Amino acid sequence: MTAYLFFAYFLLPFHFSGSIEAIEKNHQVTEIRIEIPQIQFPPLTLLDTVPIYFESSAPMGGFDLKIESSSNAFFSIIDIIPGEFTDSCKWELFSARSSKISDAKNNLIKVWKIVSLPEMIPDDVSPICRQLNHKSVLCRLILLVKKQESVIADLGEISFYWESCRDNVVSSESGKKLYISKKVIDTSGKEIKTDPNFAGRNGPPENCISKRSKDKLFRTVTFINGSLSRAIIDSSFFEADTLSSKN
Repeated sequence: MTAYLFFAYFLLPFHFSGSIEAIEKNHQVTEIRIEIPQIQFPPLTLLDTVPIYFESSAPMGGFDLKIESSSNAFFSIIDIIPGEFTDSCKWELFSARSSKISDAKNNLIKVWKIVSLPEMIPDDVSPICRQLNHKSVLCRLILLVKKQESVIADLGEISFYWESCRDNVVSSESGKKLYISKKVIDTSGKEIKTDPNFAGRNGPPENCISKRSKDKLFRTVTFINGSLSRAIIDSSFFEADTLSSKN
């Protein structure tokens, strides 16, 4: 139902008031950044949160994101909650759901789909805002961290994931334009090259934008993948833990 509402909102011609479309013409979208940071956890953390940051040069009409984490990571995403942006602007819909899919190598992976809209149905009750004039938290990932078993540092990645051209998109204020990936940056700071084959972390291929298509897609968004590491702890901790278990 959530997916239906989202695509109905974005891809079908809602009858917005002329004022919204007129305002949108004056708001030129030049840059959108969505970023998962690189964070180092303190030792022995069991539950923590990771923000996904959002920054835009103009008001937005909604977003639809898809993310996945390394299958062998020392943590798992157990929930995703609204962040400062959607809370402060009083957006009506926020949904985060997980599903298991097969990747390009036929491995089963867990993918999270995050959808948020300022309004479920356009009416006289408007959200407080569709843009914050600073870098803000779009949502927060709730992580369950596995027990640390050794002194070796742990590392895991969280990345944006694509299965179709309409994954990881941001809507314009009127809902008549969709902003898709301009570039995807990996955890080393390098740009990931697009791949004509879905699915993966490479972003939408060039054929996603076609002059024949009725959908108005624009390459505007920079996606930055993140990584989480856990600090090395003193080996004496494990020695003491072993001794205590024997006594």
